[in-house]
Amino acid sequence: AAAAAAPAATVAPASEASLAPPALPRALPPHPGVVASVMNLATVHLEQGQWERARSGYEQALQMQEVLHQGQPHVDTAGCHCNLGLVYDELGQPAAALEHFER
Repeated sequence: AAAAAAPAATVAPASEASLAPPALPRALPPHPGVVASVMNLATVHLEQGQWERARSGYEQALQMQEVLHQGQPHVDTAGCHCNLGLVYDELGQPAAALEHFER
């Protein structure tokens, strides 16, 4: 006799919080490639209108860039601030957006 087929597994949609990038270890200095990857992923979220995920990614990238560039002005840090300004504008937080645009 043939065995009955198992029912297809269903996958519950992941919540926005569960899809956030994992926290990076603080003990290791950031690598430029990792920072670029986090920025790229945040940009995908930005383009998809996933504002909170984009904000989280850009904030994480900004923290890494500030360590990487030792708090000195850098084009990558400026780009991150600009993107955060766009995200905060979309989130309806114009004061936060302006703060990032001015940096």
